[in-house]
Amino acid sequence: MSARAIGTPLQSRSPLLQNQRRSNEELHCQWVQNVRPVTSPVTIPRRLHMKKSFTCKCVANADTLQNATLKSTPTPTSTPVMVVAFQAAMEIMAEQFPGAFSGYTLTVRESHQSSKIDTSGTAKAIVSSFQRLGVSFNLDQIEKVRDSTEQIKNMGVPEEYLGGHAFHTYSLTSPDNTVAFQFQHNVCGRSIYAQGTIDAVIFLARKVQSKAEKRLYNMIDVLREGNMR
Repeated sequence: MSARAIGTPLQSRSPLLQNQRRSNEELHCQWVQNVRPVTSPVTIPRRLHMKKSFTCKCVANADTLQNATLKSTPTPTSTPVMVVAFQAAMEIMAEQFPGAFSGYTLTVRESHQSSKIDTSGTAKAIVSSFQRLGVSFNLDQIEKVRDSTEQIKNMGVPEEYLGGHAFHTYSLTSPDNTVAFQFQHNVCGRSIYAQGTIDAVIFLARKVQSKAEKRLYNMIDVLREGNMR
C-alpha cells in the first residue's frame, strides 16, 4: 500500500499562483490512479465536483479522485479525532433537535496563525449545525482573529503557539439575555493534526489489506472504528 499526503495549497489572490494551484490539483487527480491519498483542507476545489471543502478523506482503490468525489458525502473539516467528534456531536444534535436554539443570538470567533487567510472550515461546519438548530447567523459574521496582539490578549493564545494554533469560541445568548451557552475548543500546535493524519493512514492501510469494497472514507469512519493511537 502506498499513501501520499497532499498538503494544503498556497492561499493567494495572485492569478498566476491560482493558476498554478489549479494545475497542481489536476495533477493530483491524475496521480490518484496509482496513489491512495489523504487530502488536506480545500486541496480539491468545488469545480472538481466537490460539494464542500474537505479536509481529510481516505481513498482506497479509487479510479480517479474526480469519480471518487462524486460519491462522497459531507466530511468533517479537520483531522484531529477529538475535533471531529465534537463536530459530529453538533450535527447529531442538529438532526435530532432542530430549532432548539431558535431566537438565540450567536457570536463566533476563530483564531488561527496569521498565514491562514480563509475562514476556518470547522467553524463554518459548526455554524451550519447551529443554523439547523434555529439560530439566524451568516457565515460572513464569523470573526477571524489574525492579529497576534489580539490573539494573546483576547483569545488567550500562548505566544509560543502564535505560528500554529486553532482557538474557536461559539457563544449563544437567549433573546432576554438570561441564558447563555458557550462552546470552545482550543488547539495549540500542530501535533494533533499530524496524529489524526497518522490515524487516518493506519485506518486506510487496514482497509486496503482487508480488501474492503468501500473505497471512500472520512474521519468519522476513522473515529467510529476506534483503535486511534
